Amino acid sequence: MTRRELAEASAARATDAAATTAARETLRRELEAAREGRATEGELADARAALDDAREAARGATIETERLARECEAKRRELRALEREIERAAAVVKENLARELARARSARDAPSKVVAVAEKTAQKAEIEAEARLAFERAAEARFRADLEAERARYESNLDELRSKLANAATAKDDAESEAASLRRRCDALDERLARDRMALLDATSALETRGQLIATLRRRIESLEARESEARMELKLHAKKDRKVKFDGIRQHEFGAPVARVEATAVAKSNVEATAVAKSNVDEQTPQSSSTRRAALQEIRRELADLSQ
Repeated sequence: MTRRELAEASAARATDAAATTAARETLRRELEAAREGRATEGELADARAALDDAREAARGATIETERLARECEAKRRELRALEREIERAAAVVKENLARELARARSARDAPSKVVAVAEKTAQKAEIEAEARLAFERAAEARFRADLEAERARYESNLDELRSKLANAATAKDDAESEAASLRRRCDALDERLARDRMALLDATSALETRGQLIATLRRRIESLEARESEARMELKLHAKKDRKVKFDGIRQHEFGAPVARVEATAVAKSNVEATAVAKSNVDEQTPQSSSTRRAALQEIRRELADLSQ
């Protein structure tokens, strides 16, 4: 194996190391992307927690609104009950007044023999009726004043409840809008997380493919190196055999008998010819194997360059 082929093999190993380094850098970037995906999952969890809080706030606002509505309805029922009580009291006062007036008129229209007694009775009844009427009017006025005060207080409370109801409705709308915004954000984060997961899966598959290619190229390089070592050992054995044959021929030529010398010379010539033929065969095979190995190394180098890109 020539120095050029050794240099090419070293360059192939360097290219393999560079490709391995590039694959490690790509894996590091993809791991960072995976960590960012985990951070995105944390943001999604925070957004979901905020959405749950907004839902709880909206549920609380709805409960408060229902409670205020029930309280308003109870106040309305109390107000209607007071109005009915006022109407009943006014009807009783009118009935008593009509009864006293009828009694006074009947006393005034009595016969003349009982005029004096009737007049006294009528005066007394009229005085009592006026006193009772004045008392009832005063009681009615006081009752109406109390009723107006209660009505004003109830109306104030009702206005306050309506204001609270409006605020609760506004808060509910705000909570619903915030919940919708959070829901959209959650959907966007879900889409982003899905894209990151798909990218991570693609990167993992690409890394596995690159790892398999690198392992295949390494096995091919090791196979080529083993073949080169075998070729070197074979060349060394042939060279050693040639030197031994030459040495045996020279020794027989110098120290053997004439006949033995001739036979040894013939044997040496035949051995030299066989060795030359074997060497020529090896030399013919060696360039072919060297060119094959060189082509294989060039192909491996191109594959490593494509892999590093």
